[in-house]
Amino acid sequence: MNKAKQFLSRYLNITEHLRQMEEELEALRQEEGSISMQIDGMPHGTKLSDRTGQMAVRLAEITVEIMDERTKAIEERNEIRNVILRVGDHNLSHILRRRYIDGKTWEEIAVEMNYTYRWTLTLHGRALEEVDRILKESI
Repeated sequence: MNKAKQFLSRYLNITEHLRQMEEELEALRQEEGSISMQIDGMPHGTKLSDRTGQMAVRLAEITVEIMDERTKAIEERNEIRNVILRVGDHNLSHILRRRYIDGKTWEEIAVEMNYTYRWTLTLHGRALEEVDRILKESI
């Protein structure tokens, strides 16, 4: 069952990493803005322009990394979605989709499906067994 959970968690892990990268990009953009505010048209040494150039390079690098990570996230989501679609029971597949693709909490899923928290976790265990079976068939 651990293997199924690891497989299903890959998309959320990637999206969390993507969120962190986007926060870093935003922080760098704010820093870039403060650097450009220091440019007042008066002659200065090249230190500021070097810093501005380095910042532009780093911004471009992070932007490319984010684009790559988004592509990876889409691929992971599609792969996980395809496995979830193979789960025979609609309720089990719904729980998996809401948890591992939509990132919902157990409480949110339980309320949405009108189940108790405990029953939601029980069904999740069954769903993981089904995913394990599907993953073993795929190998």
